[in-house]
Amino acid sequence: MAIITLPYNQTSVMMELPDDKDVRTLHPREMVPLEDPQDELRRCLEGPPRWEPLGKMAESVEGNVLIITQDHTRVNGKDRVLPWLLDLLSEYGIPDERVKILIALGSHKKPTEEVARKTVGPAFDRVKVEHHDPSGSLIDCGTTSSGTKVNINAALKEAGLVIFYGAVVHHYFAGYGGGRKLIVPGIASLETIASNHSLTWDPEGHGRHRMVKSGSLDGNPVSDDMLECARLALEERLEVEDARRVGDALLDLGL
Repeated sequence: MAIITLPYNQTSVMMELPDDKDVRTLHPREMVPLEDPQDELRRCLEGPPRWEPLGKMAESVEGNVLIITQDHTRVNGKDRVLPWLLDLLSEYGIPDERVKILIALGSHKKPTEEVARKTVGPAFDRVKVEHHDPSGSLIDCGTTSSGTKVNINAALKEAGLVIFYGAVVHHYFAGYGGGRKLIVPGIASLETIASNHSLTWDPEGHGRHRMVKSGSLDGNPVSDDMLECARLALEERLEVEDARRVGDALLDLGL
């Protein structure tokens, strides 16, 4: 019997396969690590391709800054990066007291404080950290062309500046995670999430929609609806043309 070991959570599991099975291991391409990731973050935020530098935006911020990030089920280095981001904001005149981190739980179960602390790292003790409550304070942002009523965490509208931090990864029915998924399902109501996710199925009753799959964006009704939800949620914060540009930028990034 062939024995293979698969990583699982923080441990691993072992499986036995018959000797007549062809077992091969796929390895990702080797990635060259950044010499100084914290400096690279600064460089990117000081010269983004589509927007003003973060420091420039921070100068005109009235009120607080809201950072929306993925929960403990998404590994994206936030425990290291969020403290660096807080340091940058502080340099730009926004102290920790004016920053809140909102964990985009969607419909996931709220984790223990121990898990939450580990998820955001040292930032947990520097700023207020809240987990999205899909039954909490929500605002109506309209309805998508697919009929999804867009009810979003009110904190999105209350903040003077919103920063999204997430990982771009394959998702088995949204195509890709990150970006617009931080809004829906991340900070949406259960009704909004259920309506969006129901688009997984072919409306003519042929089972799963053929474009709802990992890595699929063009013609994926779930992804299209998520993007429209994001545009509606952001439209009141920005000029209409800017809101469209936000949606286009998210789509360009495969989000």
